[in-house]
Amino acid sequence: GLPTLPFATAIPHTSVEHVKQTGVVVGILENPVEFFMMGTQDEPVWVKVIFVLAIKEKENQVKTIQFIAEVLQREHLLEKLIAMKNPKSISQFLNQQLAEFRL
Repeated sequence: GLPTLPFATAIPHTSVEHVKQTGVVVGILENPVEFFMMGTQDEPVWVKVIFVLAIKEKENQVKTIQFIAEVLQREHLLEKLIAMKNPKSISQFLNQQLAEFRL
């Protein structure tokens, strides 16, 4: 997990060789769940937003993580994202941000 503000987040992902089809799932949790802070095995962080990645190409996985990290560094974007309840709105919002992001 990542101690982002205003809510902790997580970006679980797997190695590209285990992916059959590329996809990204965003989970906005009503009740936060415990993850360990990235790079530790004993520092808990309570996560409210999860980006689950399944990316087939390694270079695209890196770019996707960079994009998500960029969104997570901007509190106002994370606040907008967490206020959304409709999956289509979330998808449109992230696609709009992606269009503005320089990959």
